[in-house]
Amino acid sequence: MIAEGYATADTLSQALGYPVIAAFDSGNLPKVAQDLHHKYPHKPIVIAGDDDHHLESTLSKNPGKEKALEAAALVNGSAVFPVFAPSERDSKKLNDFNDLANKSALGIEAVKRQVDWLLKNISAG
Repeated sequence: MIAEGYATADTLSQALGYPVIAAFDSGNLPKVAQDLHHKYPHKPIVIAGDDDHHLESTLSKNPGKEKALEAAALVNGSAVFPVFAPSERDSKKLNDFNDLANKSALGIEAVKRQVDWLLKNISAG
């Protein structure tokens, strides 16, 4: 699993109980994913992306989501994005799994549920 930032990687590692790689910037996600895929070609790669929805109105783009999807596509991997409680995402400007764990009413259990669901589907497929 690869996350955009350090805090998100740390949160995911704590929630899931295994190491998570931090790319430190959305622009690094494709390169980090490709490097990891090259080193471990038979391991599935999951990108835990930020959903920079708050930038869509000003920049007309969502760099966190776009780069996470690009990285996943480059390595035939998967991308997962946090889902917040209704109205939380916009009212609190939440956008990543660290926010989900620490600023959302849903908390760290939501991180576990949302990411575990994807991981179980990958391993079952």
